[in-house]
Amino acid sequence: MKVLVTGANGFIGRHVCNELVSRGWTVTGTIRSKETASLLPAEVLPLMVGDMYSAQDWQKALQGITHVIHLIARTHTLDLERNDSYLDYKRVNVDLTENLAKACLSSGIRKFLFMSSIKAVGERSTSPLEENFPALPEDNYGKTKLEAEKFLIELCSKDQRMEYVIIRPPLVFGPEVRGNFQRLLKIASMGIPLPLGSTNNRRSVIFVKNLAHAAVHLLEKSDAGNNIFHISDEPDLSITELLKKLRKGLGKPELLFPFPPPLLFLAAKLLGKGREAEKVLGSLQVSSGKARELFGWTPPFTLEEGLGETCRWFKTKAD
Repeated sequence: MKVLVTGANGFIGRHVCNELVSRGWTVTGTIRSKETASLLPAEVLPLMVGDMYSAQDWQKALQGITHVIHLIARTHTLDLERNDSYLDYKRVNVDLTENLAKACLSSGIRKFLFMSSIKAVGERSTSPLEENFPALPEDNYGKTKLEAEKFLIELCSKDQRMEYVIIRPPLVFGPEVRGNFQRLLKIASMGIPLPLGSTNNRRSVIFVKNLAHAAVHLLEKSDAGNNIFHISDEPDLSITELLKKLRKGLGKPELLFPFPPPLLFLAAKLLGKGREAEKVLGSLQVSSGKARELFGWTPPFTLEEGLGETCRWFKTKAD
């Protein structure tokens, strides 16, 4: 079987390609430029698509392909000076996905796996979020991911020649990680005292190699089509527990002293950092019971192994 992976040279894409190759798939991966082809595993055929917003150009790329894993997305920016609009997110997360999905349907693709995000459901939880919970996204990233999900579900419902699989991961970590998790690593590596020794929030995370394994597992499962899956490692962690593990992995002292979380949140809110504090002090849990119990997914790496590998990479990067 032949699979096309969009965004193949990205953080998640490279691990997905490795997993596919290890299982004997013939893999083609889309890249942005010829210079980035070297980032792909040697067994992956690099492909540059002319106009990614053209269904016609996608049809050319899909010749001989049987399955598609769609990873290209516009994610959150860490540039605080930028204020990306809804249309900025929609163009990549919705319009591109729609054009690709239409081309897949007309090209006879059997299964379309879409990497969404738990942010399509929401930013916080009082209990682990299951796949059938009401979706209440709060930002443009989550809203456009949900919009793309709805389009894909409707498309496959109207024309049942193609099946969809939607995966909603929480915070993804691993070697080469960027974004919020890399910021956590930088904070942990400083070794400075932090008033985060007594938080009791719970947050789900997923090691990138476990996410790649889950994606390919669900792509291959014949009965997993037309389903949404929440994927996470176990157990969920508080920010206190996570920082302790990161500092241990980085060879730094814990230096976390207790301070009432409500006062921390209040102080952050007064400084105009309420949303940032919510991501640190709030809870966002997902339940991966559906994938594990009903579809037989077992992560190949423990949470400890994933964090250890990530810390070793970061230490090498910092040296």
